[in-house]
Amino acid sequence: LAAVEAREARLRALEADFAPLGELRVARYEVTNAEYFAFCVGRTRAAKAAGDAAALERARALWPAEWTAMPNDPDLRRFPSGKGEHPVGGVSFRDAEEYCAWRSGELGVKVRLPTEAEWLKAAGAGDGRAYPWGATFDAARARYQRTNDGTVPVRTELGGQSPVDAHHMAGNVAEWVDTVWDDPAEGPDASSRVLKGGSYRSMTPENLALAARLRGGVRERRPEWGFRVVVEAE
Repeated sequence: LAAVEAREARLRALEADFAPLGELRVARYEVTNAEYFAFCVGRTRAAKAAGDAAALERARALWPAEWTAMPNDPDLRRFPSGKGEHPVGGVSFRDAEEYCAWRSGELGVKVRLPTEAEWLKAAGAGDGRAYPWGATFDAARARYQRTNDGTVPVRTELGGQSPVDAHHMAGNVAEWVDTVWDDPAEGPDASSRVLKGGSYRSMTPENLALAARLRGGVRERRPEWGFRVVVEAE
């Protein structure tokens, strides 16, 4: 009974940042630089404390390439000043998976990447809408065509949230989902996954539509690629 009550208390604590989605809860916001920084620091320090050279080498590889090394510890890196609440970018599918495993331990519940079907459900697909906010494109509701000035903080209100109140599911950063890329001509490619939502570098409304998909190798990183997570409530 105590374990059940503790689990329910943890889930209640998540309500502000996670929206109900059937038996899941989906993050209202993309994972931020600050959240990913905490993960990388935790992994780096754990590897050093254990004297595990292989784990430390992997931890070094988790840091986004665009971040700068800290002068007092070259194994740690920092995100651009003032960008803590911006979505993290430059992470691979495998990096995102490792973040989810770490966050699961931190929260005491199962955290993972959504599948494409779950992502679409969170974005409002199924009722005929083409974008998270409705059937018609509205440039003011998404962060795109911003190659030079990048993302906005994840809690920035642009009026483009989905029916479950998930923000920036169109634009800002493209989001990894746990669905194998399956090309009608070539078949499935287990070394690639799907990204959804388009990004600040997307140039046309079609790139931001719910139907749009990108292909990424599981270890491939780009500055405009990030992710959001889901929590298994049961």
